[in-house]
Amino acid sequence: MFRTAALGFLLLATPAAGDPAVGQVVTFRDWAVGCDNTDFCAAYGLRADEGTDGYLLLRRMAGPDAAATVSLFATAPDGMAAPEMRVEIPGGFGPRSYPVEGGYPYLTAEVPPEDIDGLTRALAAGARLVLTVVDGGRTSEPVSLSLSGASAALLYLDDRQGRVGTVTALLRPGAGAAARVPPPPVAPPVARRRMTEIDPVPPPPPGLAASGDPSCAEIGPLAFDLGAGATLWGLCEIAAAYNTAFRFWLVDAAGVRPAAFIPPGRVVDDPAVLVSPALDADGLGLDALNLGRGVGDCGDQSDWGWTGERFALLRYREFESCAGVLVETWPVLWQTTTP
Repeated sequence: MFRTAALGFLLLATPAAGDPAVGQVVTFRDWAVGCDNTDFCAAYGLRADEGTDGYLLLRRMAGPDAAATVSLFATAPDGMAAPEMRVEIPGGFGPRSYPVEGGYPYLTAEVPPEDIDGLTRALAAGARLVLTVVDGGRTSEPVSLSLSGASAALLYLDDRQGRVGTVTALLRPGAGAAARVPPPPVAPPVARRRMTEIDPVPPPPPGLAASGDPSCAEIGPLAFDLGAGATLWGLCEIAAAYNTAFRFWLVDAAGVRPAAFIPPGRVVDDPAVLVSPALDADGLGLDALNLGRGVGDCGDQSDWGWTGERFALLRYREFESCAGVLVETWPVLWQTTTP
């Protein structure tokens, strides 16, 4: 079921032994798991028919004391006054109902901690999970999520975090004490400098080459003050319905040179290009969002900090299957700390 979205500036994995690297999303039939450089993992249960009306998200931090959480997402008709979400794995779990929170395009429900163990055991043994939004006598169309690949996904998560054979494991618990589970790897610190958007943008300095693509005819340049006499300039490279790519240059006393946005442990086809870039509100990160399609349910999102010498990746999310998964719940595959 899992398909790769047609993305314009894909990152290609190049493992380097011993070096920290951006994580990968691993697929198991209709399930996927993504873990970051601190072994924080997220597992996704999706529809087998590529439907986009709901999904399950299980998240767990690394370390002996971290508990799993399960969030449920399902569409529902408008006008339900006090809905609940009914969850059932035929022959294995439920039906049980949980309160929901509103939102677009999904209603969401959190599985309480006391139900997590029973639910995860049923996920591994069942064939499908059914979500139904209920409001009195009114019910939504059921959302059927495939459990094909669930057991492999949960085992992968347990193994990644060193839980197999311990009392903390989701799928294959054992007598091993929680203390056997290793602590999470430490996220690298990145000292960031504040960036300021230059507005209005003056004429670009010499040495910046516009792409000449007709789609960029009405899109002006971007410029950011990086401090200490350095600036960052971006010119439109190509524009589409929901993505606009910019090529960037660093300009300082040494001259003009292409900027480089390179995620750790990966190779990019053009490191000077970011898609739909925007400065974070605090000025400490330059965010880029590359959508696989217009509804925004697949693609990649990166946030870059200026260290005074280079751009360092602060945070990275990615989800390549266009399966209705919200951007804010895409798996985190890289994170950093502020020293």
